[in-house]
Amino acid sequence: MDTNTYAAELFGKELKLLKHISIGPNEPSISHNEHLQYKVEPDVFTRLEKPDTSNPWASAILYQGGKVFECMRSADHPEGRSFMQMRFSRGK
Repeated sequence: MDTNTYAAELFGKELKLLKHISIGPNEPSISHNEHLQYKVEPDVFTRLEKPDTSNPWASAILYQGGKVFECMRSADHPEGRSFMQMRFSRGK
């Protein structure tokens, strides 16, 4: 298992509603399905911002080992989240 998949496994999976729209010869059809997907997909870790000579900003995903960040409670996630993405500067 690669590092990004390992990290995604730490955050876990959840059911996500996916919509599929198909346009046929007569009329379009729409279907909805629920699929179990990572809360944070493995490829997200490859796109985290990294500082360099022209950009002092970095991003990271903070994880509390299952403990909920209160600021991550929302209408979509009333139970909250045990992770959040942050952006910070290396400072000067």
